[in-house]
Amino acid sequence: MVLENISNQYDVLCLLGKGKGFQSYLCRGGDRKWIALWFDASLTQQLFPYFLSLKEEQTFEDLQDVFSWKEGLVVVLACASMDRSLKDAWNEEELSWQEKLRLAEDVLTALCIREVPVGIAADLMAEGNIGGCIDGTPGCFYDLKEPGKCPDLGMEDFILLWQKGMEKLFAQQLQEGQARELVEFCDSQRRHPPGSFLELYQRFLPVRKSLEDELGRKGREADSRSVRFWKKIKKTVSVLKKVLMVLVLLGAIWFLISAVFPDDSLSVPAFHSIGTVILQS
Repeated sequence: MVLENISNQYDVLCLLGKGKGFQSYLCRGGDRKWIALWFDASLTQQLFPYFLSLKEEQTFEDLQDVFSWKEGLVVVLACASMDRSLKDAWNEEELSWQEKLRLAEDVLTALCIREVPVGIAADLMAEGNIGGCIDGTPGCFYDLKEPGKCPDLGMEDFILLWQKGMEKLFAQQLQEGQARELVEFCDSQRRHPPGSFLELYQRFLPVRKSLEDELGRKGREADSRSVRFWKKIKKTVSVLKKVLMVLVLLGAIWFLISAVFPDDSLSVPAFHSIGTVILQS
């Protein structure tokens, strides 16, 4: 299948997903891959003004194309090759706290540098489709799940979803009684929402530094306890080895004594002759 207008052509590679009134496709146009969202007539009337205004503003650079196609609307967005997204991190138990902090910052960095509209960012945040790309830059994967809600979502909605995402990301640390400052920070953003993602990013930076210091200190303390515990184990093993050597030596002595003397009396030898005596004339 091909999605096309007068200027561009997008060859559909596969279906990514579908929802009520829309479908999302992975496409190739020129030498790049794109994500194309096709909306039927029920959503076109609602979403056409929203996406057309974003296209005309030319601030959201990941929005490539908006055009009518088969009694519906096609919206073409950049397709990033993700290395690690929030969705991946939510399901990855072995992720270190350093990697989690870096990913948390990448999420906000991506929204700032890509100038993602708040409504679209909320959809990305809910699905965990933000993170680091293969080329090392922060980015977004625009496989939107509820695009019909995008025009109506604001910063308050995003902050709530961001808090839930961060709590899932740092679930282990929060369970261990750490990173409480992150929860307090998220709560404060809900009470006083930032005016932009850049403002949220600037507010987050000192909290990230504080969390890095806190979690690093907790990690060093845990390592120190592990080292002390290991030293105790080695000391205990060393003592047990010495005791075992003494017991083995005593057992050997007792075996020799038992071999020389009978069980009923230690004064009489346990044997009457050793070997064979040959008399020669």
